[in-house]
Order: sequence, then structure tokens, then C-alpha cells
Amino acid sequence: MGDFMSDDHTTDCPVLREIWLLWSTILNSDQMRLVLSATGIKLQALEETLASSALKAHSYAVKSNIGAFEKPESQVEYIKRYVPACWTDLDWAEFLTQSWRWCRGR
Repeated sequence: MGDFMSDDHTTDCPVLREIWLLWSTILNSDQMRLVLSATGIKLQALEETLASSALKAHSYAVKSNIGAFEKPESQVEYIKRYVPACWTDLDWAEFLTQSWRWCRGR
């Protein structure tokens, strides 16, 4: 909070709002997947941000408390469940390999 202000400069806006606004103007809603991962996300603040008028134009689903990934296979299974992609495509296969390195421990 505090990094961005409302258009009338009276209200602090979280950076997530700005990220969402930018990405949702670049991508169609069926192309956009935004995954947030952290150990201290305040779920109520996230839901308040997602309920703001700027974000109501796009549908979303909040998934929380999904657990940790102890093995690459469990992470792959999770990603495949929520990210629609052609998993036989070599680029997506590489994405799955890299995601273990990028997200391990998060």
C-alpha cells in the first residue's frame, strides 16, 4: 500500500491494482493468468483490491492455502490444473521445468 494513489489523490492503492490494470489492458481475459505467491499475503486486502471497480470487469478466482511443493511432480500437477496450455508444446514443457527453479520454496 502507498505506492500508488487513486485518480483524485485521496486514497492509497495497492500495487496489485496497477499490475492488474496494466496486464488486463494488454491481454484478453482468456489469455491472462496472474499467480501471486508469498508467505504473508493478507487475503482480506487482496479481496478488497479485487473487488474494486477497476477489477470488476474481469472474472477471477482466488485460491489460497494450497500447500507446499516438495517435489517437481506435485508442482507440475498443480500448474497443469490451473493453467490451460498445450502441455505437449516444447515451450510449455520448458516452462514446467523452469517453474521448479523459479518457485521452489515460495
